[in-house]
Amino acid sequence: MSSMLRRLKALPADRSGAVAILLAIAVIPLSIAALGAVDVSRAFSTKTQLQDALDAATLAGAREPTDDINEIRRVAKIAFDQNRVNAPFEVTAGPVFNLKDNNRVVEGDASATVDTILAHLVLNGQDMRVNAHSEVRRAGANLEVALVLDVTGSMNNPPSKMAALKAAATELVDIVVADRQTPFFSKIALVPYSSAVRLGDKAATVRGDLTNGVARIGDGQGSDKSEYAARFDKIEFPALYGSQPRETFHATPCVTERTADKHEYDDVSYRTAFVGRHYAPATRASDCLSAQVMPLTSSKTALKDSIARLQPQGSTAGHIGLAWGWYMVSPNWADLWTGEGQAKPYNTPDLVKVVVLMTDGEFNTIYRYGVVAKDSLPGSPRPQINDNSDNGSNRKQALELCKNMKKKDVVVYTVGFQLVEPTAIEIMEKCATSGEHAYLPDSGLELREAFRAIGHDIARLHISR
Repeated sequence: MSSMLRRLKALPADRSGAVAILLAIAVIPLSIAALGAVDVSRAFSTKTQLQDALDAATLAGAREPTDDINEIRRVAKIAFDQNRVNAPFEVTAGPVFNLKDNNRVVEGDASATVDTILAHLVLNGQDMRVNAHSEVRRAGANLEVALVLDVTGSMNNPPSKMAALKAAATELVDIVVADRQTPFFSKIALVPYSSAVRLGDKAATVRGDLTNGVARIGDGQGSDKSEYAARFDKIEFPALYGSQPRETFHATPCVTERTADKHEYDDVSYRTAFVGRHYAPATRASDCLSAQVMPLTSSKTALKDSIARLQPQGSTAGHIGLAWGWYMVSPNWADLWTGEGQAKPYNTPDLVKVVVLMTDGEFNTIYRYGVVAKDSLPGSPRPQINDNSDNGSNRKQALELCKNMKKKDVVVYTVGFQLVEPTAIEIMEKCATSGEHAYLPDSGLELREAFRAIGHDIARLHISR
């Protein structure tokens, strides 16, 4: 008895078996935690797999070049199913795909159930649910492209040169102008040039109305510039290389470069500074080329019809063509046109402005008072005014225009077809945005390949910028 009493008195101080007791007490919460960890792991795995499948599906839908939501959903659903093959979860809602932000973003939603243990008990027999959401901004850009084409007389020597140009330009139109103009548009303006650029009924708007009369230059009476500012429809001037000491030319529907100190190298509006007039002998209407500029359009038919009608004529005032290529994509000139012909402002999100300049020879024709200047290069029309150009050489004008155009983030491609003159090659290389943007094809086949490469490069901007 006394021994039993001693053992009972010692029991409170006895620590043997304490770990077993504590372990027994901890078994329940540890088991719950373990089961919960399994559930969390399964939920995380399911969420990850669901999100991956939804992301891939939404991306596939965003790549579709259409705004047809049914087609986007069809493509996205196929991608979703392909990316969840063998995935151990059941989709309970979705996937649902929609367009938002003016069709620029594709969004997707989906839910799935998770096969759980503890959570199943806690949720009274209900499975755990995970959700996934995905948004993909549709890659691409709006395009405003000016295609500046040399249609001078040398393009008819041989005639296959013009045929090659027409084929190359037509192919570029097919590559660049998308059949669907949403969610991004792609438009091209056409600027044919020779010794000047033809504006037709827009000429009076950009050069100012002309008054019946004769501006007499260099006759010793009054100020030449004030007389010229009167904007007469005829001009009399001291001739160089002419049959008469003085010649009288008539205004045409073409235009030339702006005069010195009148924004000759920038793209300010014609409302601020008129462009130059173009005068030619009344008997030589062909000095103003027949092909007229075409503002930005998404009509492949209209563009290709205009290209097909191009005819070689005249000398080479490439700097004037270049200037008008810039004006066609410049917002400062937008009000000259209507509808889709109006260029968007600079720095518009998702917008790329491009000028493609093509020539087959050295720029040779520059102007003074709207008449070919005496410091023009060989190959320019005669007679010429016995005075030098206000703005300097073709080279200077072209390079200044390109430099300022690129400052506005206009992408410039150049194509020098069968060039041999170092100055012409220099202009092509320095005008281009980079060396990769300059092409110097030697044959009709290479010309088409150059235009095809440019077209695909521009198209990549359209779909992947």
